Amino acid sequence: MPRIFVNQHRANAEMASGEVGQASTVLMIDSGVGGLTIAEAIQRRCPALPLLYVADNAWFPYGELSRDALIVRMLSLVAQVQAAQSLRAIVIACNTASTVVLDALRERVACPVIGVVPAIRTAAQLTRSGVIGLLATPGTTQGPYVDTLIARFAAHCRVIRVGARHLAGVAEAAMRGVAPDTALLAAELAPLQQARAAGLDTVVLGCTHYPLLAEAIRGQLGPVQLVDTAEPVARRLAMLLDIDSSSEPVRPVHRFQLTAKRSDNAALTPLLRRRGFTLIDPLTD
Repeated sequence: MPRIFVNQHRANAEMASGEVGQASTVLMIDSGVGGLTIAEAIQRRCPALPLLYVADNAWFPYGELSRDALIVRMLSLVAQVQAAQSLRAIVIACNTASTVVLDALRERVACPVIGVVPAIRTAAQLTRSGVIGLLATPGTTQGPYVDTLIARFAAHCRVIRVGARHLAGVAEAAMRGVAPDTALLAAELAPLQQARAAGLDTVVLGCTHYPLLAEAIRGQLGPVQLVDTAEPVARRLAMLLDIDSSSEPVRPVHRFQLTAKRSDNAALTPLLRRRGFTLIDPLTD
C-alpha cells in the first residue's frame, strides 16, 4: 500500500469527542492543479464531503522550494484558511510537501492531517522484473524519506529515480488546454525509456500532477504499470472520518481558490466545472 500519513491520535480523540462533526469542509493544498487527481478520488468515495482546494500557484512548484521555505509557506496558508472557517481534515495533496511539512503542521492544528508519499511499496509488490522507476520532482527523489522507503520496501529492486523539473509545468499547461510538448516529455522520460531495455515494467508517479499526464507518459514509455496514490488517500480519508460512500449523497459545494492572479487562470474554469468545483475565486489575505 502507498504510504499515507495521518495524525491518528488526534483524529481518534476528535471523533470520540464529537468535535469533527462541527466542521464539514476538507482543505486540500497543492501548488497547482495536481491535487485534482486526489480530489477526484475523494469525490467518488465521499460524495457528500465539501472540499476547499487551495492551489498555491504563487509558489508553484513546491518541488523547487527549500525545506524551511515550504514549511513556513504551508503553515501560513493553513492559518489563513483556519482564520475564516473550521476544518474537518487537511489533505496535503503534494508528494514533496508531504515529506516535509507534516510534523510541523500537526503540531499546530487540531484536525486530522493526511499526506502522501511515493508508492514505492506498491510498485515493489507489482513489478515482475524487479526494475521500477520513480518519477517525481527533484525535491522528492533526492529526499531522505525516499531513501528510507526504498530501503524498507524495495531493497530487492532496482529503483531508477528521475527528478523531472518540467513535468508539473507541462501538466499545468495541459489542464489549461495546451497540448503536452512531446520533445520535452521525451527528454524528461529518457532515463525511464532507456531502462525499458533493462526490464522496467512499473513506474511510480511521485507527483500528484503526473497522473494528469498518464496517457502522454504511456505514449512515451509503452505498456508499463503506472502507480499513483489517489485512491488510497481517498480510502484513508473516508475511513478516518467514518464516511459511508453508499449513503444517500448530498450535492456539496466544492470551492477552488488560487493564491496568485495569472492571465491563464480563467482557462482552468471548464476543467474545474467538470470536476465539480462551483465556486472559483482567489484566496485573499
